[in-house]
Amino acid sequence: MSAKTVSGIGAPETVFRASHMRASTSVKKSRPVIDLIRGRRVAEARDILRYTPKRAAYYIDRVLQSAIANAENTGRVDVDDLVVWRCWIDEGPARPGRWKFAAHGRVRPIRKRTSHISVELAVVEPERESEKKPRKAAGRSGAKKAKE
Repeated sequence: MSAKTVSGIGAPETVFRASHMRASTSVKKSRPVIDLIRGRRVAEARDILRYTPKRAAYYIDRVLQSAIANAENTGRVDVDDLVVWRCWIDEGPARPGRWKFAAHGRVRPIRKRTSHISVELAVVEPERESEKKPRKAAGRSGAKKAKE
């Protein structure tokens, strides 16, 4: 599967990667968790993973921590400016488990599925106060006034 990128961010100059091969969680259960953090700032992504009640969140958080450490070791990046630019999960090899009974007196293996988790972080420039666009006031802007 190809990795999904964040829209609105062009190809960054520097990307910090981390991956975990053969994590003992299935791809089907992990992909909804990794979709929660795509495009988020690192601190926000860590908070989301910390309070997500899924087993895959633990593995993804560890990979995210590793990518943050890779960025810190370069010494030229502020961690607060990092964004989860790309993240994806691919199928790993299925480990053979125990045997289960099948039809007609046969047996089949229970497949213990694994996954490969990959995270890429990119630097996004922080918005300055002068460059922010003014927000429209909340409410109905085109509402007609009541006749008196």
